[in-house]
Amino acid sequence: MRSFRPAVLLLSIILITYTGSASANIIKDTEGGGFFDIRPFVTFGDMEGILNVTATFADGATSTLTWTDLGGGLSGVREDDQQGPWTLFGISQEDTFPTFDSVTETYTSGIWTLTNEDTSEAITELTLWSEGKYRIVFDATLADPGTEGTLAGMDFTPVSAAGEILGLEDFTATYSIPVLPLITDPEHDAFLQLSILLPEGGIAAGQSFYFVQDTDIAIPLPSTMALLALGLGLLPWIRRRSRHL
Repeated sequence: MRSFRPAVLLLSIILITYTGSASANIIKDTEGGGFFDIRPFVTFGDMEGILNVTATFADGATSTLTWTDLGGGLSGVREDDQQGPWTLFGISQEDTFPTFDSVTETYTSGIWTLTNEDTSEAITELTLWSEGKYRIVFDATLADPGTEGTLAGMDFTPVSAAGEILGLEDFTATYSIPVLPLITDPEHDAFLQLSILLPEGGIAAGQSFYFVQDTDIAIPLPSTMALLALGLGLLPWIRRRSRHL
């Protein structure tokens, strides 16, 4: 069901809190985070019961749904209320790491589809997040293989219905809550939340929006492992200090 929340909760729009950026419209918040065991190769179907999606509407209302089996080989979220349905989905068996055809220069799989079928208000923002035993990780592009457990990632990229790459000028994608590796230095390419600020005017009734974004699945590490990781992380600093004494 849709509910109203104060605009102050739209944290992804408050850009002054972020410390890293890959381009003018891709923002990576490297503050905070936690230790997780990451498993790559995630399909849209694998995210059922784990991924949450919050849609924000032009009137300030929000709607939060959990990823599920939509039937017909599709996985995603769908809400039907008195104002009409909206959906975000992908093909259940497809990996979220998209397939790119270098000949046609189009993505042929791994495409997310947002459709505002008939709501009275435009959808202006999407926030993808998870909580609980398993988490969805948004594997962005910085390093390959990047953060421990990840492989090559994929920054948020808007595409056309035919899979053609579109420009980022009208979008802002904000990654937050980074996944921290146990031993190596953070690569800042794996995050637990992705907020997508849609173009001015949003996605109105009868419109669809398409994008690609790679995901992984993460399992929170026990607190004892986190403490061990913290100790291991301090070892290089201790060694450097000892050499200067």
